[in-house]
Amino acid sequence: FNQQHNQQHSQQQQQHSQQQQSLLVQQREEEYALQVMQQRETELRDINRQMHAVNEIYKDLGEVVEQQQDQIDEVEDKFAGAADATRRGLEQIDKAKVKSERKGWRNRGKSDEEEKGGGVRVDK
Repeated sequence: FNQQHNQQHSQQQQQHSQQQQSLLVQQREEEYALQVMQQRETELRDINRQMHAVNEIYKDLGEVVEQQQDQIDEVEDKFAGAADATRRGLEQIDKAKVKSERKGWRNRGKSDEEEKGGGVRVDK
């Protein structure tokens, strides 16, 4: 009877030990899974922060490009204005030249140097 009781007790202890080991393994697996989940959550938060930072950079870059485009448009407008003013100035010069030719001033009172250069003499 004692031997049988000892065997049962030994079997119970083994079962209890196996259950404890199984619980310990399960607990460690759960702890590991929790650590992995926490690590992934931290990584996802970091990625999210980085994405927001990249988004801010793109917004800032868009603003810079928009400002530069405004400046480029302004320069283009000034060039167009300068080209228009130059065209009008040339038209005025052509009109003055035609008027002076009509009045016969073309050859009258010019120096040799002015005739070679084709310039118009301006009396002071």
